[in-house]
Amino acid sequence: MKFVYHLVLLLCTVTNALTAVDPQPHDGAIIVTSPTEGPWQMGSYQAVTWSDNVPEAIGKNVWVTIYEVNNDSTDAIIQELDIKSYGNGWDGFQITDEYSKDGVYYALVSVVDDPTIFGTSDFFTVF
Repeated sequence: MKFVYHLVLLLCTVTNALTAVDPQPHDGAIIVTSPTEGPWQMGSYQAVTWSDNVPEAIGKNVWVTIYEVNNDSTDAIIQELDIKSYGNGWDGFQITDEYSKDGVYYALVSVVDDPTIFGTSDFFTVF
């Protein structure tokens, strides 16, 4: 199991490096700047932060969701946070017992009216 965990972390790191995003948002881009890789302590409070350059005509609100990476490529929703206004923003969340110490997680911020416009955080773990 430990081998699979390290393999997933390695694949996530490689994927993240290959899909690195320009830190300046372009039209229709969302840049998620936290949470970072951690590991974060069980019970702690963390923040999802982002900036975007989404034109107001596309939508005014974003969804904030925390996902767990699954081996079968169908990531599971762990927490759905509030709908927030677009632009620079943040939302807080707690690492609850829904999280596993063996899990790998990430935050996704997407435009409510056009979910094809989104950004993801770094992958993170908990202890």
